[in-house]
Amino acid sequence: MTIGWIFLATLPCYWGLIVVLRVLKGVQRIYELSPAQHQGKSGTVSMGGIGIVCLTILASVATRQLVPTDIFLLAVLAGFGIVGFMDDVMSIRRRKNLGLTASYKFLIQLGVSVVMVLAFHTWIRALPVWQLGWRIS
Repeated sequence: MTIGWIFLATLPCYWGLIVVLRVLKGVQRIYELSPAQHQGKSGTVSMGGIGIVCLTILASVATRQLVPTDIFLLAVLAGFGIVGFMDDVMSIRRRKNLGLTASYKFLIQLGVSVVMVLAFHTWIRALPVWQLGWRIS
């Protein structure tokens, strides 16, 4: 029941974010030579993930007593949200549909993942080596 009320309470915030992003011209650019079906997406608000990430974190903080594991999961969400934000900002600044290349995005996400696994291992709960993803021969 609480989740439903939080969802309803955040809808006006999200709609407000969409209006602000349109005013700031944070919209998708579609490649000119793409199929006609894709051209209809031109002008769609970009950076909508900001609302999803921020409102999820706010709702989590507002509705529960956070334990270290919860904080860690919210940090992982924020880390990957930052990667998406960087991608969107680069595509808007370049005024093209190209943000981060797939290889750069993958490397950054891999870096975020490694940092988060090591942080979990160090500060929350020590993980056995087999759960860290490293193979010992």
